[in-house]
Amino acid sequence: MIRFILNLDNTDSIRCKELEAAGFLNVDCRVTQLKLGHAFKIYNNTCPKYLSTHFLKLNENEARIATRAKAYNFHVPKINPNTFVFSTIKDWNDLDNEIKDTKVETIFKTK
Repeated sequence: MIRFILNLDNTDSIRCKELEAAGFLNVDCRVTQLKLGHAFKIYNNTCPKYLSTHFLKLNENEARIATRAKAYNFHVPKINPNTFVFSTIKDWNDLDNEIKDTKVETIFKTK
């Protein structure tokens, strides 16, 4: 598809600069985008229940003091940082609240 968009020959290699020129995300950014899409669905309860078992909203955790909890964040569990759950929660919590407050998935994906 990138070769078609950029009018490249089939022997031309595709690297980061070609991805950027075609308007595509690199692999790391695409993975983060997909993880945040899942986090959005989990936060807004539009995903299957089993996906949200490890994602606890700070404002739903009764053990925390309410004034210290950030309204749109998930609790960061004490687990291996190389896991999907940990990295997704960290990426979600790093987003601006304005982005996390979005209620429509298509709008969220454009931000």
